[in-house]
Amino acid sequence: MKCGDVLSASAAFCENCGSPVGAGNRLLCHVDDEGAVNVGGLPSATSSVREHVDTKVIGEVATSATHRGRRHRDNQDSVAIARFAYGVALAVADGVSTSARARDAADAAVQVALEVLGASHSCDDEVMLAAASSAHEAICRLPYEPDPDLAEPQATIVLALVQGDQVRYAWVGDSRLYLVTDQDAIALTDDDSWLNEQVKSGVPLSTAMKDVNAHCITQCLGMRDASPEIHVGAAHVPEGSRLVLCSDGLWNYLDSADTLLTLMRSRGTVDTLEEQAVRLVDFANASGGQDNVTVALYRA
Repeated sequence: MKCGDVLSASAAFCENCGSPVGAGNRLLCHVDDEGAVNVGGLPSATSSVREHVDTKVIGEVATSATHRGRRHRDNQDSVAIARFAYGVALAVADGVSTSARARDAADAAVQVALEVLGASHSCDDEVMLAAASSAHEAICRLPYEPDPDLAEPQATIVLALVQGDQVRYAWVGDSRLYLVTDQDAIALTDDDSWLNEQVKSGVPLSTAMKDVNAHCITQCLGMRDASPEIHVGAAHVPEGSRLVLCSDGLWNYLDSADTLLTLMRSRGTVDTLEEQAVRLVDFANASGGQDNVTVALYRA
């Protein structure tokens, strides 16, 4: 390739520069035992990609990073983090690409959700339900021009509220929350997806993955024909552990939670949260960057 872009395994030519793809041009992504990401033996992200990663940091406890990826012109993800007197809140939303005003929907979701959490002064399931429900209502209020090719404004969401060593969380759709310790990485959320439903019904994952509906979500915020089922949960957050909220632009490339654990491990000196967040974005882009990628991290 002339441009050094990352190609899918099935690509016959580079969509960016037009070069034909031979066996020697295919780049493979690898994460080593220390969490270093390499593609074809080269660094994971070029400086031009890294420069456009938008980050926000709240002291040593929370950070966020988002990037449009390597295939999309626009970023339809949105992320917000905030520290209140009683805790820290984080939210990630992914605007549904087949809906109108997808980015506006994602922005409205995270902004309204954090406004509700900030005004609540408490941390329980009812607060989380209220935050997600208010986010849904905010999206439903967005005006839009009807388009036969687009649904009404829609977005997924995952949000977390940390108070002391406890986290309360809520989600709708397939944006995820992971708890990462020194020994393990666990998904705390369960995707609202066609694929997930098939696997739960007994269909082998390998079979379900071949279906055209494999990446379809079954519900999201902003649906006008039905109210979304908002899921809530709670977990203990051990000292030194991290919470990772992310859009599918990241987790699509995680073979397992172990890959996330490897990526989150510090290399040499202790990494800052911002460095870890950017590393996750780098990994997604190095793996193909087929979608927008957004992460929000919290360190206990």
